[in-house]
Amino acid sequence: MTLHPARSRVATPWKNGKGVTREIAVFPPGATLDGFEWRVSIAEVSEGGPFSNFPGTDRRLAALEGTIRLEIDGQAPVTLAPGCDPIAFAGDSPCRADVPDGPAMDLNVMTRRGQVSSQMARVEADGAFCIPAHARTTILVALCDLSLRIGETAIALKPLDAAQLDRPMPDGARLLCDRSGAGPKGLYVISLLPERIAV
Repeated sequence: MTLHPARSRVATPWKNGKGVTREIAVFPPGATLDGFEWRVSIAEVSEGGPFSNFPGTDRRLAALEGTIRLEIDGQAPVTLAPGCDPIAFAGDSPCRADVPDGPAMDLNVMTRRGQVSSQMARVEADGAFCIPAHARTTILVALCDLSLRIGETAIALKPLDAAQLDRPMPDGARLLCDRSGAGPKGLYVISLLPERIAV
């Protein structure tokens, strides 16, 4: 497991200049916004406005703090708050975000369509849980103080720290998750899988 500590992330402007994001991990390493296969990041949303357009990408988004109301491609608004299921949408669809209750924070996954697909789920558990098999990469984003163990490897995470696993897990592989302290518990599990295109 590779640790991506929250304290080491650098704030960078959104592509449209209307917000700030902090990159957790990207592939290939060092890729720009126009050249990644996948990218996982956390954004701080201080005011409403349009999302940046990312042609040829798919996105998944979850609220970490605050309330985010999304209007995507002219459809009815969708409201996200901590604990809600992540939402999936095309990165090239027109999208506007509003923060009716004040500043918010979101967890964002972007994948290059035709190359990589993603899954994203919140796990609220102490003890052992299964992690997705056959993912090329798995990113675990902590929501509280956690100790993670897989086999003989262990790693400690603070809130919003992330751990990265870069090889497929065997069927039935289990991760031990021990929470310490009071307050929210759990983590987000993000799986990045090669996308198979029918020919």
